[in-house]
This record gives sequence, structure tokens and C-alpha cells, in this order.
Amino acid sequence: MTTRAATMTTETVTTSDPPIRTCVGCRRRRPQHELVRCVLDADGHARVSRTAPGRGGWICGVECLDAARKARGFERAWRVRSAADAYDRLRDELN
Repeated sequence: MTTRAATMTTETVTTSDPPIRTCVGCRRRRPQHELVRCVLDADGHARVSRTAPGRGGWICGVECLDAARKARGFERAWRVRSAADAYDRLRDELN
């Protein structure tokens, strides 16, 4: 009787799909690298930063800022009642 040793091949299949985020303005889902992260820091100031701590919301760019204001997208993302002055500050930073 002949025995045959089982050959095991280990292939590591890595699919490095980028994280998908949703724009708070137009609600389109895009890869994270195509969007800009806007955060509300501990002092309550809005700023554009990928690495800043705090609640963040993602936006396609300045073109979606008005839609985000109308839909109150950042208010939902940041979990605050009103962020009216934040939109003007973000517009300045995005331009």
C-alpha cells in the first residue's frame, strides 16, 4: 500500500480594499482617500484633519459643503445641536 503525503500550500490572499466612508453632504460612498475628514475638536472648533482626535465627518470637498449644511450632516456626525459657524471655518480651510 502506497501512502501519499498531503502537500499543503498556504496562500495568503490579501485584499486591501480601502475603507469606505460616506460624504455628509451628498451621501455618496467613496474610498476614504477620496474624501476629506472634518473634525470638531475638544474646544468646539471645526477643522480639516485626518488624524485629529474628536468626532469626525467626511466630505467630498467644498462642493458638498452647502448640501451638508442643508441636511445638517455635520451636526449628525459631530452629535451637536448647531454648528453654523463651523461651516464658514471649514469653507475657509477647504479653499
